[in-house]
Amino acid sequence: MSASSSFSAQRSLAASVPSGAGPIVLLGRLFFVLVFVMSGPRHFLSQTIGYAASQGVPLASITVPISGVLALAGGLSVLLGYRAKLGAWLIVLFLVGVTPMMHKFRAVTDPMMQQMQMAPPMPAGPVSAPSGAPGPEPPGSPALPAGAVQSTPAPPVPGAVPSPLSIQ
Repeated sequence: MSASSSFSAQRSLAASVPSGAGPIVLLGRLFFVLVFVMSGPRHFLSQTIGYAASQGVPLASITVPISGVLALAGGLSVLLGYRAKLGAWLIVLFLVGVTPMMHKFRAVTDPMMQQMQMAPPMPAGPVSAPSGAPGPEPPGSPALPAGAVQSTPAPPVPGAVPSPLSIQ
């Protein structure tokens, strides 16, 4: 394949993208690389290098900053669209090197930590109710008037002197 036919193939591919997709593509690139661009500079901090060394990363003082360069350069390359394929390969190289060393969820013995390693964090907001918010009533529980919140008293603290206001 000659250079001119390669260029014309890329040009026809670019022509097939709708004209209004430019901002959408940029936003998609931003969301994709955000984690790499934000975490890359942290790989130069002594705390991050120390943590990696405690996880058994060999030559952490050298390999952790190199992984930061890979994440940052790959993320910026994809985000800006400058040699994006090379940037994507830098991200792949970063992930292939970092994932087995830093995300050893199969080696974790605590079930709660295993779940935290494998599951993505849940979003806060309208999806999750605030703590203490009334939930659905269990079957057979007495109905409360609209707007009323049922509260349960706190258990007494052993050895505490009750307040005159709390005595019923």
